[in-house]
Amino acid sequence: MDQKLLYGIQQIGIGATDVEAAAQWYAHHLDATIQIFDDCTPATHMAPYMGGSPQAKRAMLLLHPNGGGGFEIWQYTKRKPQADSELVMPGDIGINYFSIRVTNLQSSYERLLAFAVSEYDDLGFYIRDPFGNLIELLPGQRPGGVCGCTIGVSSLATALPFYHALGFDEKLATHERHHPVGKKPCKQVVLKNSKQSGGRFGGFFGPSEITLIQLLEGDPRKPYENRFWGDPGYMHLCFDVYNLPRWVDEQQQAGFPFSILSNPDFRMGDAGGHWGYMEDPDGTLIEMVETHHLPIIKKIGWKLNLSRRSPVRPVAPWILWALRFKKLNLQPKP
Repeated sequence: MDQKLLYGIQQIGIGATDVEAAAQWYAHHLDATIQIFDDCTPATHMAPYMGGSPQAKRAMLLLHPNGGGGFEIWQYTKRKPQADSELVMPGDIGINYFSIRVTNLQSSYERLLAFAVSEYDDLGFYIRDPFGNLIELLPGQRPGGVCGCTIGVSSLATALPFYHALGFDEKLATHERHHPVGKKPCKQVVLKNSKQSGGRFGGFFGPSEITLIQLLEGDPRKPYENRFWGDPGYMHLCFDVYNLPRWVDEQQQAGFPFSILSNPDFRMGDAGGHWGYMEDPDGTLIEMVETHHLPIIKKIGWKLNLSRRSPVRPVAPWILWALRFKKLNLQPKP
């Protein structure tokens, strides 16, 4: 099959100073309890974004049992992570926050009140995790993982062609407002992928949206300026895809080349695939991953080999159910 496909948001990359503490918080408070991998292989391909040298790291990927995008929590292990000097605010350049859905806004607000940074209403509310990362909670019929991502840009007109090339070409809404967090005037454009595939893990990741946000007054801050990829904060947005070489070719033709590309049989823990990164016009890193094989139950050597499956065929529900056995070792809630 020669066509390229996008299955949805696979994960948000989150730089941390303590990967274990961050993983426990996301598991306890956002129910991201499925651990896909815990990997300590040195990071080599991303050297251009890490001061030019490979770096020792630990990375852990967590998913919500109900689906949605996950959280790749990442920590330098031999270099002291450099925290941002300020909190990221809506309109800053880069990933501002991700969105998840909850079934009861009021009870979720009360449960997470210690982390809340806005009041709640019928549209949702905002919290910050203990590490300063902003999160949006939206109403939904079923709770889950990441369903959307808001990205600060310097120019909507310049950024839109890039995200259209990713398939996010359906405009759901455009509005101007003072953002509930920070109260700065901004313009937001909400985009949906009109061609998102339901094959493979597409049903698990579910529909996804990208919101682009531009400040209407003042200059936006660049939180990752003079810091490394992997330092604390939102480091990338990752999509699960099929036929990465085709994506690479077509993005190049569209004027949005990949800056990083792994070897085709890259290993991350017990999982494997082919991945690459590109930059949006403001330098925000967007990752694409074509998953080739995924461990389901390691003890018995059961792996899912996606390279032998049709890219438009959904993964069987019982396989998704079996992922629940890959649970993070939860510590007592502090």
